[in-house]
Amino acid sequence: MISTAAAQPLPAASAPTQAASSPALPASAPQAPVIAQTIQPIINLPAPQKLEWYELQGVWPSIAAVIAVVLTGISLHWNTTRQLRSARKDLEDTLKDSNKKATEDRKHTADEASLDRNNAMQRAAEDRKHEAEMAQMEVLVDARRAIYKEMLASYQKVQVLIGGLADTPLDQVIDPAPLSAMSIPVNEVWIWGEVDSAYQVRELYSQVNEFFYAALAKAMIIRDLRTSLSTNANNVSGSRTRQAQLAELIEKNENAEDRMDKLNEYTAEYNSFATEYNHLNGFIADTEAQGTELRGRLAIRRGKYTQFIIARQAAIMDQIHLVMATARSDVGLKGDLSKLEAQSKNMSDRVRAAIEAARVEAGEFAIFGG
Repeated sequence: MISTAAAQPLPAASAPTQAASSPALPASAPQAPVIAQTIQPIINLPAPQKLEWYELQGVWPSIAAVIAVVLTGISLHWNTTRQLRSARKDLEDTLKDSNKKATEDRKHTADEASLDRNNAMQRAAEDRKHEAEMAQMEVLVDARRAIYKEMLASYQKVQVLIGGLADTPLDQVIDPAPLSAMSIPVNEVWIWGEVDSAYQVRELYSQVNEFFYAALAKAMIIRDLRTSLSTNANNVSGSRTRQAQLAELIEKNENAEDRMDKLNEYTAEYNSFATEYNHLNGFIADTEAQGTELRGRLAIRRGKYTQFIIARQAAIMDQIHLVMATARSDVGLKGDLSKLEAQSKNMSDRVRAAIEAARVEAGEFAIFGG
């Protein structure tokens, strides 16, 4: 028993008591044999104290670890929840922004589409208006071209009329129809042309009318001289025809077989024929002289008429230039016309110079009014 008790280890709580009754020996001190211990007296040690759970060794660290784990889990849960909430809020905000942007984009797209449609409709309307205006302008320009073409053609006919007034056949009446025909395109320009164009065209027509009636007055004088000269020529021709008849009668009278039998009768007839024949000689001479004088006067009048036509035509050419310029503008043609105007003036000067040179070279001053 003693040996068994001695062999069992002592409780930890009795260690201090034992330590107090026997002081610890140094490590180098020799230990007493084990047998000596076995004979030590049995000590009844108190029972170990029962500890509460929280007094147990390692409980609090375990609790602290659990708490740390719990707190960590809570923290993780809270952080995760917060992150999820934040992510959800961010997602919701993103979705809201996305929806807002999508709405704005759809609105912008709709606005752009509406604007594009409006712009397209406006462009289409403008294009239709432009096409209509171009079509109208094309019709207007075509009408103006036709009118100016007709007007220039009628003006040329009036020029021919005025130039030929002095030579109109005596058995024909002077017909101013070309002048009246020119009034038709002139009035059409008043309707279809620009205001300035209509003004210049009407001014040209007024000058042409003045030109015509001034030329007509001079042409009528020439016509009267031509009529007198024609009458003179007819008188000469008739007198010569009568002379030929008288000469035949005289010859027949002289060669009559019964002349000697009817001498007095034939002599009286012969004298009558001879007297008339001689009278016709004087009449013819006077008529021919009168014809020569008429031809001289006619030549002078013709020369003056030619000079009048050339001078008046040169003066009216300035107005024609204005009409041509406005006509080009009316049909959409642009450009500097000064070169053409200078050329036209030069052409008129050259025509007058050519006529003067022909007058001097021919030496027939009367023909050209010299």
